[in-house]
Amino acid sequence: MFTIIRQRRTLLIAIAAAVAAVLCAGCSDEGIGGAFKELRIANQDGSSSTPTTPNTPNTPNTPNTPDTPIYSGDTVWVPVTFYDFHSDRSNPEFEQPHGKVSGCGTNNPNPTTNCIYKGMVGTTLDSDNKPVLGSAPYRNYGIAHWFRDWSAYYSGTYSKGKTIAPVYTPTPGIKQTASNEWDVTVVYKGDEDVGHDTSFKNIVINDYLPFSIANKNTGMYEFSRRGNNGFFWIDSKGFGPEWASYDNRGNQVTGTNYIANHNFAFTMEMDYQFFVKPAMTFQFTGDDDVWVFIDKTLVLDIGGIHSEQSGNFNVADVLPNAVMGSKHNLRIFYAERHSTASNILIQTNIVASP
Repeated sequence: MFTIIRQRRTLLIAIAAAVAAVLCAGCSDEGIGGAFKELRIANQDGSSSTPTTPNTPNTPNTPNTPDTPIYSGDTVWVPVTFYDFHSDRSNPEFEQPHGKVSGCGTNNPNPTTNCIYKGMVGTTLDSDNKPVLGSAPYRNYGIAHWFRDWSAYYSGTYSKGKTIAPVYTPTPGIKQTASNEWDVTVVYKGDEDVGHDTSFKNIVINDYLPFSIANKNTGMYEFSRRGNNGFFWIDSKGFGPEWASYDNRGNQVTGTNYIANHNFAFTMEMDYQFFVKPAMTFQFTGDDDVWVFIDKTLVLDIGGIHSEQSGNFNVADVLPNAVMGSKHNLRIFYAERHSTASNILIQTNIVASP
């Protein structure tokens, strides 16, 4: 019976892939993902379900109920949730002035550790499996709002209907200033009434990321968007490109890097269920903040607004008492908080075909 179910599931996935290819001939990965998400898919238990309708603004993200991954040949389409914020300076924690960690510089011999703000989030997720404020905040006092739907979350300090927001210095206002921007000392001044409740307004976008097999011998999968092929997955969605730079005299800078050609200021949440196997590893390189949890426990901390930074872990090290075959959740919380680059590279054999 199990063999029949798997054969049926494999056939359905093959049909889904063929239909997606016809529907989206010549599409990018993003377009193909959209075509896949319109199809009915087969689950591992032989049942079937329809993934959440993609890219629908203001769709609440129900905690603890991740959508089903789609397995197609050498690619695993993993469901993710984006939260797109305004990048026009109305959010006090996105597209704002920031500084470097002490010891982080051009000649830093170890930039992958000295340029990271650790302790911005707590070591344990809350009851909704969301990050909480840690022991060393850095322009993230609103972290409870980074991975929640603004239109449906009312219990937070800065929620919809409340005109309170965290205030920091320096604060250049709405316009970007080219000076005093990337190497400043940020000070949290407390919470103030700012006269509106939209500081953390966001648009929720449900989507998928394609993880492709990188090494069949190790079972390593990879998702990569870096450099000229940067991680701008929601450019045509959400609030769209809002950012443009102004010099200290209020004149708009017109250089290529200062044109509002990408949608910055967003976060992404990924929740992937896996079963423990030998030699499981996880490697991340990118910008900006990323926090990785296994179940509710923090296992990788790469906080801060920074250039590409790296980190990794072995599942055997972070789950030393785990039983082979036991079920766990890989939870990734990513934030793109400042232009003009957005990079992400994930290499892991935690994400894998069943």
